[in-house]
Amino acid sequence: MIRRQLKLELKNETVNSFIQKANEFESAIKVIKHSKIVDGKDSSSMRALQLECGNIITLVAEGGDEREAIEALSSVLKGEPSINSF
Repeated sequence: MIRRQLKLELKNETVNSFIQKANEFESAIKVIKHSKIVDGKDSSSMRALQLECGNIITLVAEGGDEREAIEALSSVLKGEPSINSF
């Protein structure tokens, strides 16, 4: 399991991009904001977090491609250019 805490740099459609990218990985993806933990692959769960620019969240990935998932998803949430997986 890999965890990474980061500050969000959200732009339009960032949450949608995150969900699409998360679903490219076999690893389970969890997003934690305060004490609320949600499935990072589920759009309604992610929207329930009400993520905003400047929020501090923790990403957790567990599975065979967890390292790649954390790197790619961190980039999406920080507003960095997309990194193609595989």
